[in-house]
Amino acid sequence: MLPIINTPQFESLVCGDVQSFAMILDDFDANGTQLIQTITRQPADSTSAPKDALHQLKGSSGMLGLSSLFEMSKEYETKEPFDLSEKEISSLRSLFQLSIDAAREALAKIDNAT
Repeated sequence: MLPIINTPQFESLVCGDVQSFAMILDDFDANGTQLIQTITRQPADSTSAPKDALHQLKGSSGMLGLSSLFEMSKEYETKEPFDLSEKEISSLRSLFQLSIDAAREALAKIDNAT
């Protein structure tokens, strides 16, 4: 199992600017929450909006070094037909929150070390 955060990637992104990265993380939290809501709604007649939202979540989590969330999003995005179960949506929602919490904790450690 992958770690929740790719620590070297995460630390290189922060690059000592904890305050700016905290704002980026806040934006990711807010946008990710909206994306998960879109994924949850999965309209019966269209999968494009939920699948697009999942693709965005995958890309953003990958850029931020949130490796477990990236991998789960990647796995779910390739499902054919695209139809996530309640259990999968719950797992995605839980991992999203774990990833946010782990990123905030890692950011606090970086801040305390400087």
